[in-house]
Amino acid sequence: MSSHLTVIEKLTVGKVIGLSDGSGFVRSFSDHPRKIHLSRSEMAEVFSGDKVSVQIVGRDRLGRLKGHIEDVLERAQKKMVGRFFKDVAGGLVRVDDAREHQVVRVSSENADDIKDGQVVIVDILQYPSKKKPASGRIIKVIGEYMTADIQAEIAIHNHGIPDVWTDAVCEEIKLITEDFRDFENRIDLRGTPLITIDGDKARDFDDAVYCSPKPQGGWRLIVAIADVSYFVKTGSSIDTLASQRGNSVYFHNTVIPMLPEVLSNNLCSLLPGKDRFCFACEIHLDDSGQIVRYEFYEAIMNSYARMTYSEVSEILENPVDLRTESLIPPDLATQLDSLNTLCDLLLHRRKERGALNFESQETEMFLDSQGRIEKIRPVIRLRAHEIIEESMLCANYCAAEFLQNRNIPVLYRVHKGPSEERLSSLREFLGSVGLSLAGGDTPQPSDYQNVLVACKDREDASLIQLVLLRSMSRACYQPNNEGHFGLNYSVYVHFTSPIRRYSDLLVHRAVKDALRVSMEVYSGSDFAMEKGEQFRKPSSLEDLGNILSFTERRAEEAARDVASWLKCEFLLDKIGKEVEGVVVGVQSFGLFILMDELFVEGLIHVKALPNDYYYYEDKLQRLIGERSGKVFKLGQRIKAIVSRVDLQRRKIDLTLFRRKRDKKGNKPAA
Repeated sequence: MSSHLTVIEKLTVGKVIGLSDGSGFVRSFSDHPRKIHLSRSEMAEVFSGDKVSVQIVGRDRLGRLKGHIEDVLERAQKKMVGRFFKDVAGGLVRVDDAREHQVVRVSSENADDIKDGQVVIVDILQYPSKKKPASGRIIKVIGEYMTADIQAEIAIHNHGIPDVWTDAVCEEIKLITEDFRDFENRIDLRGTPLITIDGDKARDFDDAVYCSPKPQGGWRLIVAIADVSYFVKTGSSIDTLASQRGNSVYFHNTVIPMLPEVLSNNLCSLLPGKDRFCFACEIHLDDSGQIVRYEFYEAIMNSYARMTYSEVSEILENPVDLRTESLIPPDLATQLDSLNTLCDLLLHRRKERGALNFESQETEMFLDSQGRIEKIRPVIRLRAHEIIEESMLCANYCAAEFLQNRNIPVLYRVHKGPSEERLSSLREFLGSVGLSLAGGDTPQPSDYQNVLVACKDREDASLIQLVLLRSMSRACYQPNNEGHFGLNYSVYVHFTSPIRRYSDLLVHRAVKDALRVSMEVYSGSDFAMEKGEQFRKPSSLEDLGNILSFTERRAEEAARDVASWLKCEFLLDKIGKEVEGVVVGVQSFGLFILMDELFVEGLIHVKALPNDYYYYEDKLQRLIGERSGKVFKLGQRIKAIVSRVDLQRRKIDLTLFRRKRDKKGNKPAA
């Protein structure tokens, strides 16, 4: 260690996370994780994801813990993706990752036929030091930089997403046959008009629903889910790779499925007019929408119709016109009416339960034939979305309660309440805008919901919702049930999407095993004891929960990388354009502005703000000029100019719009 460094604490071990400005931080692996900031010079010898031991040597001018890397314990990257550029020494690969500011040198012999700007994969031969960059060997040319397909491939490599089916998986696929004749031990639901309701572009259909009123009052709801566990056996090559993928990864123009397409898009998918095996949750509810009882069973079904959210919503909104013209079958119209009525009851019970109801604004990108953004539009939440969401929530809750009542080890979907630190920041912010959060040290979801109701008609409602969301913990998978804060459920699992989430497949297996244990116990066998030993031990289940929580985050980050690149490209021809927007994020280094109409975020760097020194108030989410007292805060309306777009770093820079003065130095009249 350098002699000029002052040691503050003993060594800390953690993971390096790169930042877009070239600096980074180490997130410690301790029970109480913390961030230790690394300067650009410290980051010169590591890549994002490396495991290091770091010495805390003080605090920087922003009050952050400052670290010095003592040793690199484990390298996260063996291969890197980037753009190639020739130079006199051969060439270099500029790593294409907003978290990396490294280059990898390659020899001239390895770069003869490669063009400037092409995207390549480079094998790391020597890792970087503070004196020398990394060196490597180009092993693959991916292609030209300016396409959405290439950006997806870059994201896949950068985030380590498995995208190749192994030889063992391919061999197992060959043995799978489309044979649904053996259903002796299944309930036959082929006469029940189950329907799927999905997005326009959906190709894998996990779930189907059926609803009807009961003669004595109340409702019968069937949620039929693709029976993936029938085809994917525990310990098979397909199962092993599915657990490593964790979930399907969706980009705007392609998908990396968790399961081979012969399963995800065909044999497991609940296609219309096709016999398919399913695992059903039949739920009986009273006239108020309260769950009275439920049962799970294996079944065979034949989807009556493949419907989209927009089609269902149109039918419900225009019932007379469509029905009088006989555009939809009467039995389908009747079932949609039943689903619609039950949805009203479930939404009412959700409100009574105190579950949170955020009205966040999502957007959808429309791409042209070249894979470039043509337009970005807000997503309109339709009635059909609510119908499916409430139906799936019912089935997920029933599966969770079923397993918990039988003490079956399983991965729960846990959403914890806010931490003490976040709660303190939230209350200080709410106080600054004239609101308060009840509940003391342990606020309940209903306390959050009361704030949402109180701010509903305010101009800054969307920003207050954003702050409330950011105050909460991230949902995760774990074997220890701690409830779901946002939904205000005491217990919850994911059951309804086994084609695209491995956690759901695990829940299916657990419910099936529990059902078989019950049957065998009734007949007096020792099957229950045998099956009990087959359940995963809590330690291994905990590890699997951590893996699945990680793969979920990995998929989101990869999709976000591609979306950020597409948005940057979308703004390339808008440099110099005047825009208006709202401040949706405040950091010590600047303001994040969501631009009206474009629905894209850009950054006004603190150095681009009016001439002053600005200090950052984290809890109040604002920057204040030391001399001028000028305040920039969350929710503030801003006029700006698009000044720079950096595709490589996926950054959009804005500058404040300033009216030009006349020759006498006066601003023009408003």
